[in-house]
Amino acid sequence: MTITHINRCPFCGSDELDIEAAIALREVAIVCPKCRCTGPISGSAKDAVEVWNRAGQSMRDLIATIDLHTDCMTNQIDRGALDPWIEKCEKAL
Repeated sequence: MTITHINRCPFCGSDELDIEAAIALREVAIVCPKCRCTGPISGSAKDAVEVWNRAGQSMRDLIATIDLHTDCMTNQIDRGALDPWIEKCEKAL
């Protein structure tokens, strides 16, 4: 099995991540030792990485939406600019 890329932690940005496994339980998750963020439990390392990478992207999209919403509330951006981001985040959740 080859894992080509694990995204940085969506919370603290660390790229020093661990793949932790409970072999007897067939549970594998990506864990950030810096902030202790733990990804969803999966059945294999490959699946754990794929879920981690998707979840991280969703988190970055959500943070971008919050930033845009803040700009909108302070009249720095048009409310219509938020709609595509909101739809994308709703689909991700």
